[in-house]
Amino acid sequence: MRCPAILLSILVLGAVGAESSVAATRNVPADFPTIQQALDASGVGDVVLVAPGSYVGAITLSSRHEGVRLASSAGPDVTIIDGGRSGSTIRCGGVGPATVIEGFTITGGGEVPHTVTIGGGIRIDGASPTIRGNTIRGNTSVAAGGIYVDGGAPVIVANLIADNEAPGGSGGGIYCDHDARPRIQDNVIVGNSCAAYGGGVTVWEGSAPAITGNTIASNRGSLGGGGIYVTRDSHPVVTRTIVAFNTVGSGVVQQDPLSSVALGCSDVFGNLPADFVGLADPAGSNGDQSTDPLFCDLAGSDLHLSVFSPCAAANSPSGCQRVGALDPACTPTPTVRGTWGGLKAKYAAPAQGK
Repeated sequence: MRCPAILLSILVLGAVGAESSVAATRNVPADFPTIQQALDASGVGDVVLVAPGSYVGAITLSSRHEGVRLASSAGPDVTIIDGGRSGSTIRCGGVGPATVIEGFTITGGGEVPHTVTIGGGIRIDGASPTIRGNTIRGNTSVAAGGIYVDGGAPVIVANLIADNEAPGGSGGGIYCDHDARPRIQDNVIVGNSCAAYGGGVTVWEGSAPAITGNTIASNRGSLGGGGIYVTRDSHPVVTRTIVAFNTVGSGVVQQDPLSSVALGCSDVFGNLPADFVGLADPAGSNGDQSTDPLFCDLAGSDLHLSVFSPCAAANSPSGCQRVGALDPACTPTPTVRGTWGGLKAKYAAPAQGK
């Protein structure tokens, strides 16, 4: 007669265990006043849901936050994480792709003076989180103004990475270092700058990112690589990507013969002083082209495509689909001369000594 009681105990314990494993949603600021407190109370499968507002203070995600989704409830335009110039705004280590950061404006990274921080907006140390649907803007650090990927294989997808600076080193937008293997996909990387190499994307020290479906425009790399800079036995694969109108440092630069850049279905056009340095222009093969992508309003940083764009899916080379991060969204197309003049006025290199 003891068996039914034992069975009942097992069923009760099982139900309790199942209930305790159910994922929780932790609301900020309703349940927790800060994002970090909500993260520290969360585990695998939990969601930290952040209401609109500006949240000042750096955030750290470590192995204890594996599998946590940090998301805004209303998107990046109204939900801001501001690092307060106290180092990297968000720092990640010891997490995998199930750890997600999405839907924020990430700003205020770095410190004053800019002498220490590498990775102003987001620093990823040997980790592989998913960084999705964010605006990473207005961060300034000695190197890697926007995102620093130090090893690991993060997924960086559908973000706007804009107007970040690295006044003491390389990597205005994204810096891949030490055998990093990120997937960089469907991002708009615009208006970033650095004092050294790689205004848009820097690929360094054996790194091999997959750079797919991005728009990389109007960036500046003072010593080389306004769009993409590749060096030290690194091997990026660049597909369906626009690298256009980067104003200082050229478009795609392969600095050394040990490195390689594999291009396909990409459009590299209008970069200064050249589209390619250290590798041959592949236009005319493998779906690659060197044609004005016909942005809606380059001077105004609207990088959607004209319906007449050679990068639009309807007009791109066979098998390439859409080239770049954004779909057609305008019919009229400004002339190259007018657009270029506006761009030079907006993103002109600063005078020496200033």
